[in-house]
Amino acid sequence: MKKIIIGLNVIVALSPALVSAKNMSGAYVGGVIGVTQFEYSSEDKASIADDGGIIDDSDTGYKVFGGYQFNKYTAIEGFYADLGGVKIKYPSDDLKMNAGAKSFGVSVLGIIPVSHNFEILAKVGFQSWNAKSIDNDGLFVSDDGTDLTFGAGVAFTLAQVSLRGEFERYELDDTYVDMISVGITYNFY
Repeated sequence: MKKIIIGLNVIVALSPALVSAKNMSGAYVGGVIGVTQFEYSSEDKASIADDGGIIDDSDTGYKVFGGYQFNKYTAIEGFYADLGGVKIKYPSDDLKMNAGAKSFGVSVLGIIPVSHNFEILAKVGFQSWNAKSIDNDGLFVSDDGTDLTFGAGVAFTLAQVSLRGEFERYELDDTYVDMISVGITYNFY
């Protein structure tokens, strides 16, 4: 009888540790919203400025994603991102141009668990992008390609929901789009 009571006491004493050891593998979905910044070369900016152009190269972007976390250190994630757009005005010619970019791809995430609820994320991936522009004269230009994407962030998890903050860079040939975002992830594990 004493052994049973001692055994039950040990189980009761260890139960909080057993409950807090969360399963670190499974599927997840989420979304983020943030600010995007198109990075042009200094030559391109100088050329636009020399012609009297004004650039508005920041916008709002968003991303939806789903993934699978294999263990507490590694995950793979598929995503679709709307990277916002850029506006260029030439007031002297009354010319305006709007351009935008979208991307979808896959990234591998490296995860560093700092505590039970807090993680640092790093990612690198491959993306397919499409960029389109149109001016007020009706001239339409489209371009697409495949390039790398990479980023870093943090996640804070409570139960099955994680709050995520990220910095990501999307390469579009010789142009870069940076996105700083916050969002939410629902974990199915």
